[in-house]
Amino acid sequence: MKNWQCARCDVENTGALTHCRECGAMDPLLADKIEKTLDSVYPPAHYDLIGKAPMPPTSHDPVNHPAHYNSHPSGVECIAITEHMNFCIGNAVKYLWRAGEKGSLLEDIKKARWYIDREIARLERGGR
Repeated sequence: MKNWQCARCDVENTGALTHCRECGAMDPLLADKIEKTLDSVYPPAHYDLIGKAPMPPTSHDPVNHPAHYNSHPSGVECIAITEHMNFCIGNAVKYLWRAGEKGSLLEDIKKARWYIDREIARLERGGR
């Protein structure tokens, strides 16, 4: 794999890393692939995947874009990913994605596990 230079902090990273070892910014080639995927579903909005800070919403919007929705280092809103999953898996990913942002990290991880356990039980009963 090819090494890559971080656009945010200028550190050289090995090709095996998906995020900068120094600042956590995403590999620009991976970011480009994700951004193209998101753009095919949504127009670019409040995210920038190449290591820059998320674009701030134009106004405070606690319903459509609460601050913690864009707090992930990628700037991507979790729903852009989880809406393509079933309910339990999507919720588990959501709790892991935003773990510790609004409260206890441990509690959020336990909530994610609860949804995973529920999905496992559903599949064991023959669900699809």
